[in-house]
Amino acid sequence: MRNSYLVSGALNGARGLMRSFRLAVLMAVCVFASLALVAIQPARAAAPQAYKVTAWVVGTYTSAAGADESTFVLQVAEALKAWTDKTGTEACGPIVRTPSGALQVTLTTEKSQVVCLISTQAPAGDTLTGDSIHSHPTDGGRRKVRLTTLDLAALRALGRSGFVSMLQNLDIRQVDAEPDTFSPDDYATGPGYLVVGSRLLYQHGVGTAALVTALPATDEALASAPSTSDDNHAVR
Repeated sequence: MRNSYLVSGALNGARGLMRSFRLAVLMAVCVFASLALVAIQPARAAAPQAYKVTAWVVGTYTSAAGADESTFVLQVAEALKAWTDKTGTEACGPIVRTPSGALQVTLTTEKSQVVCLISTQAPAGDTLTGDSIHSHPTDGGRRKVRLTTLDLAALRALGRSGFVSMLQNLDIRQVDAEPDTFSPDDYATGPGYLVVGSRLLYQHGVGTAALVTALPATDEALASAPSTSDDNHAVR
């Protein structure tokens, strides 16, 4: 990570108590091939809904006043890649403009491999830019995902309890995931960036996904990225 922006939150070792909270959110969800088998449809439109979830702050990233978005997003993407590479989980956040003219992103995570909820409400005084950024864990190409308790809890929070019950009734522990590009739910959230593998992508609608840049290895950031243990800094 470069020195032209500030980092706070979990990346500086801050800790807090885990607690549930309510957010107006949009869904950013990896596509499961299995979803089609039970007729569960992805989000059709970016209609904010309130969900009760438990989330943790990965880090807050702030640019210099008047900074260019493309440069700032690349810096955030490098840190986000480090988090996802280390933990195998998604993190995400809306990009906002602060009153000083700086760009800022607070990345949060539900510690899920397949779900990340992006707030549609900017902090007081800030303004949403309309873009967000999130990650998909990947080992390259199609893969099997072994769902965790946190994955199932996040899916239930999205109203997909029927899918979760079906998996449990059939004792299905793994599902197919194809996380190498934007999912239908990702498009439904509106424009934004995706960190997947060693790539940073951007989309502003179905069919517009494009490569922004290849991401360099971030060994130093990866070594200092927080783990997904329950003592991570929780969203208050």
